[in-house]
Amino acid sequence: LGEITADGVFFFLIPNNPNIGSTAGVTTDGSSAIYSASKAGLIQTTKVWATGLAEFGVRVNCISPGSVATPIFWRGYYTQSPEDIASAAVYLASDESLHTTGHNLMVDGGLTVMRWTRSEVTERGRQRLEQITGSQNTQ
Repeated sequence: LGEITADGVFFFLIPNNPNIGSTAGVTTDGSSAIYSASKAGLIQTTKVWATGLAEFGVRVNCISPGSVATPIFWRGYYTQSPEDIASAAVYLASDESLHTTGHNLMVDGGLTVMRWTRSEVTERGRQRLEQITGSQNTQ
């Protein structure tokens, strides 16, 4: 996984389109060491490429989402919707961010700046799930 992620940066870098990092690349959130290291490497590579390509007008940025609500990932943790991440990507790819490069945009609902207990995280995840699906989860 680490090699795939690290190599993917070099082979699939698309100018002015953001890389996708993770909160695991900047915190110790319980993700595996390999996953966390590969995402931290991607975030740092984003900064290095931004420095090297800025003189050519190429912007290189990264989005680091927290848990994203998808059909295979619910697990009761606080989640963002795919639309939250898409909105950040549209901004970073647009002319509205012409002076933004080398940035790691955290789209995590404040998860990485707050100190929450496990039960608080679980409750926020339950509430977010209800918002996304429009129904109550009784599990």
